[in-house]
Amino acid sequence: MLRGAGLPQSAEDLVQEAYSTVLGGQRSCPADVDFLTFLRNVIRSVASNWRKQVERARELPLEEEVANPDPDRWAKERTEKVLALFDGDPVARKVLLLMLREKRGRALRRAARLDHRGLATVRRRIRRRTERARKRGQL
Repeated sequence: MLRGAGLPQSAEDLVQEAYSTVLGGQRSCPADVDFLTFLRNVIRSVASNWRKQVERARELPLEEEVANPDPDRWAKERTEKVLALFDGDPVARKVLLLMLREKRGRALRRAARLDHRGLATVRRRIRRRTERARKRGQL
């Protein structure tokens, strides 16, 4: 377990996720970087992402869970709030809606009519805007 790092997953899970990320084409090794260095950085990145997920889960206010005991209703309200953040951004809104329909990877890029770099830019914009809203208490 990686509990010392604040993660409930095992080290084997971490390495497996890193290999999956590399072999799945989500990350590619630059030509001027040693592969082991690249893999170490992917592992650090995966661990960092997991840590952020754990921190976000801890930040969920318990009063909100008590006020909205119906998880479907709570999820619908949260989804509406997130989509409202992107009322003025039709591309990001479309990508969010496609992601809600379980579109991933190539299917998501094709449906959104974006190339790899364009989709990465939109996803970054979505992540940053939602993180800002969460810090401000809007989500």
